Formats: sequence, C-alpha cells, structure tokens
Amino acid sequence: MTENSYEKKTNILLIECYWFIYYFSNAITLLFFKENPKLGTAANIFIKAVYLIILICYSAIYKRKVLFQTKEISSQYKYMPIPVILLCIWVFISILWTSANLYSSLGYWVMLLLEVIPVIVYIFLFPFDLILKGTVNGIIYGGLTICIIAVFNGFSQTGRLGNEDFFHPNIIGNLTAIALITYFTTMDKRRCKSNIYNIVIVGFFASVLLLTVSKTAIIAFIITLIVFTFIIQTKSSSFGQSVKLLIMITPLVIGILMFFGKYTSTYFNKYLETEKLVRTLTGRTLIWDISIQLIKENWILGYGFMAFREVIGGGLFHVRIGSAHNDYLNVLFNFGAVGLTLYIYVLLLYLIYSLKVLKYIKQTNYINFAICLFIYFFIRGMTEGNLTSFNFLMPLLILNITYLKKQLTQIAF
Repeated sequence: MTENSYEKKTNILLIECYWFIYYFSNAITLLFFKENPKLGTAANIFIKAVYLIILICYSAIYKRKVLFQTKEISSQYKYMPIPVILLCIWVFISILWTSANLYSSLGYWVMLLLEVIPVIVYIFLFPFDLILKGTVNGIIYGGLTICIIAVFNGFSQTGRLGNEDFFHPNIIGNLTAIALITYFTTMDKRRCKSNIYNIVIVGFFASVLLLTVSKTAIIAFIITLIVFTFIIQTKSSSFGQSVKLLIMITPLVIGILMFFGKYTSTYFNKYLETEKLVRTLTGRTLIWDISIQLIKENWILGYGFMAFREVIGGGLFHVRIGSAHNDYLNVLFNFGAVGLTLYIYVLLLYLIYSLKVLKYIKQTNYINFAICLFIYFFIRGMTEGNLTSFNFLMPLLILNITYLKKQLTQIAF
C-alpha cells in the first residue's frame, strides 16, 4: 500500500468515526448511564471532545501540506454559503439571551459546537469525494449499530421500539430513516452488489423504522423514496435495480411486522381509540397554539438556545417536551424572526442548488444523497423539531449545501 493510499484510507476512517460517534452517542445514556443521565451527557461531550482533539492533532501533523500546497482543497471553504455561516453563528450566540437554564443548555451548546467544528475542518482539509465517502459509510455503520441496540433493548410500554426516557423511538426512527436514505441513494457505490446483501440491510433498516412507529419519519421517508425512485432516478441506469429491490424486500418487511405486530398493535389501538390523540396529532396542535401565543411576546430575537424545553416543554402533559414539534415554529420560538429568516433563506438556497444540479449535472450517488436528505428533512420538519437547533442536522446541512454549491461552480452557464 502506497503512502498516498494509506493516507486516503486514514482520512476516510477518521470521517467514518465521526459519524459513528454521532449515531452511537444517542444510545450512550441508555447503555451506561440510566441511573444518572447527566453523566451520559458529560460522557457524550467528552467523547466528542477527544475526537476533535485527535482530528486537530492529525490535521496539524499530516495535513499541513494540503493547506499550503493544494489550492483546490484549501479553498473549498469559499463554497460555504454566507447565509449558512450567519445561521450557525446566530444559533450559537443565542445562548447569550437564552431563557433556558444556563448550566443545562451550556452542555448541549458545547456538544453542538463539537459536532459542527469537525465538519468545517473536513471542508478545509479533505477533498469532497473523501468527505462524502466517509460520511456515507459512517452513517450506515452508525445506523446499523443503533438499530441493533434498539432491537436488543426491545419495546417500550407503549408498544414502540425504543425507550421513551433514554432512547426515544422518534430519535431511532429519524436516525434510521437517514441511514436508509443514505444506503439507498448510494447503493451503486457499495462493493458488494449482491441482491441478498442489499435485501438484508435495507429490509433490516426498513423494519426497525416501521417498528419505532415514528409516524413523521416513516411518512417523510416514503415520500422521499417515491420521489427518488420514480422522479429523480428514472433516467439512471440503476432505476430498474431500485424498483426490483423494493419489490424483493416487501415480503421480508411484512413478515417482520407480522411477527412483532403484538407489540406495535398496542400503540396503534390506543392511538386510534383515543379521539383526542388523533384530532390533535398526538398533542401537537396544542403545543403549536401555546408556542404561537408566547412567540408574539418575543418574536424578533426569540427565547434563545434550547429555550423551548424550559419555557414550555416542562409544563405540558406532565412530560418534558424538547421542541415545538414543528421545525419552523421551533426555530422561530428559540431564535426569533432573525433565525427563521436565515433558516428559510438557507433552505431556499439548498432547493435552488438542488434543482440546478439536477438540471445541469449528470446524476451521481452523492448528489442524490444530498437532494433526498433535503426532501426528507423538509417534510419531517412539518411535525418534528430539534432540541438544540433545527430539524435538518446541522453538520449535514453545512456539508451538503457546500458540496452542491461547489458542484455548480463547474458549470458554465
């Protein structure tokens, strides 16, 4: 193995580790810190801090030549849209006026910062093909890991796969849907193209997603899959392979659902029998009403970083609610009209870049990956929010929109 090949593999492994940690960290409290969840948060921060230190040391020792000698890579940062930078800055400085408990929110603030910095370092140091390959692999490995953990943990009392307190079914559903979209859109780049291999992996992901009964994630994934298979990919040579795979995994998924139906039926029966749950979208409309009332009192700057959980979340339904269960309402509540304006502008840029790329550039797996995630997160944002920032995972948002903009610079309009 040549030095260059070894370095390339090391770079990819480093990025894979980031996304594996990102996924696995969601299960740390469930696995090791049920008795003291605060230690789970501390362990989460510690692991991500250690990773960042390793990344910085590696960059200082091995990648100095890239910064000074490879102009194409060292200038990649210029493709990061300014609105994205402003949005990230606004999210982080909102800690200065947060209405949340400063001690509690500061821990999550540091955690989010530790998640964002590595992605920016990647853009400065590594070519995008390596970044995206490591990202795709890491998400799939991490997704498989949390799915296995969820299966061994079992079902909650409500009949959903997961743990309502330490590893919520909605979190599992969201992360699994992201991993499934990632696998499906990049399937052509897998070394193993065996139908059996693909059926097992896709079937496992799909089954876990359905067993979480995370309704929004399931609906958002299905719509994304339909758009990808029958609109985006119709001109691709792999169109037939995707349709064939969907047909082949259907019996497997149905069989798994029938086997575990005794658990999920508990949830569905309670949901359908309780008229109020259906009428209010499991309480979401009540949350939206209260959120709108409070937003009117502080709509310009918002209540600050992670404020929803403290201002509203602790007083509804006798459980702590982390978000407004609507991405755009949640951003408006926490980060005000300024934050929402920046967020919508960034999403519009993402959409414009996606449409232009589809029109002018030959489709690739990574382009499909970036565009399908936009569709998924946009739809999921209608009824789900995020505890610390926004529904579209910030590291993926930064990475994908920068990649799409870079692709567009290669076109001579």
